[in-house]
Amino acid sequence: MERSTLPSELIRDVQGQLAFEEENPRVWPVNHFPDAQINSASSALVRKHSTAFPTERILRQVRVLHSFVLFDLRVLDGVGDYRA
Repeated sequence: MERSTLPSELIRDVQGQLAFEEENPRVWPVNHFPDAQINSASSALVRKHSTAFPTERILRQVRVLHSFVLFDLRVLDGVGDYRA
């Protein structure tokens, strides 16, 4: 997973390419992704959902991961450092 200085509101609605999708009565946390932060976030979301509605029955859970390419362009012209 790449890190960027691009504000998250600019990429929040990007669709990207489907990397993983699962739909079951219960989904397990992702624990085999190369980035530990994704694994940790997945565990936290599954745990939060399972405890958020203690008096409700969970019928189905869906997990979808999308990937997308993000370009970070830096121009060095001797006068300043510009990012786009």
